[in-house]
Amino acid sequence: MTAILRATEIKPDFEGLKNKWEEMLGKYYINPQTLNPKYTMEVSCPFCNSQKIDHSFNLNGFHHNSCTDCKTLYVSPRLLDVCIEELYSDEYYSEMYTRSMLPVFEKRKQLIGRSKYLQIMNHRSNDSKGKVLDIGAGIGEVIDVFREEGWESHTIEMNKVAVSWLQTRGYKNVFHGPLDDYETAERFDVIMAWGVVEHVLNPDAFLKRVFDLLIPGGLFRRFRMANLY
Repeated sequence: MTAILRATEIKPDFEGLKNKWEEMLGKYYINPQTLNPKYTMEVSCPFCNSQKIDHSFNLNGFHHNSCTDCKTLYVSPRLLDVCIEELYSDEYYSEMYTRSMLPVFEKRKQLIGRSKYLQIMNHRSNDSKGKVLDIGAGIGEVIDVFREEGWESHTIEMNKVAVSWLQTRGYKNVFHGPLDDYETAERFDVIMAWGVVEHVLNPDAFLKRVFDLLIPGGLFRRFRMANLY
């Protein structure tokens, strides 16, 4: 059984970052359990566009709904695009990487990167090396394991601090920007997007683009680590 990882093991300043995130998010609330309507918008199902829902639960003021047609669980109303862009600004993530992740890179690589590498290898039909693309690579604790194992490694990352770190570590195929703007003739044996899809506003278009970039029979992995809390 895989040991449970505590957040403080891989993010030493976890509480400080949590407090900063809550401070940034707080301006969109009327009170701790009620979002301010002027910062939100109603949306239909992001996969099938249906507006038929079963209300599932509330979490911190966000209504989580289950689509009655395709069973997708999604948030509506959600924050406006401009609010989301503010929350995922360079300021927060640059601080997170600099203060809490870069200092423990090797530990994160061994505890997270190696585990995710093995997850993917367990789903492949052979042990051959190939081309791997990591979407939202962050500081590269996962892609670094692939590179060590002999894979041709490509990354997509939005944050300039993380991009600079990857380039400093010798990565040549680093794209700074969103998947929407990524242009390449390459096709990949493995594509990863750990903890990314749940933040994408149009997951259907995102997934179509991902599968366009895979070779026939290629593998896509997007899940979070279930034992991280």
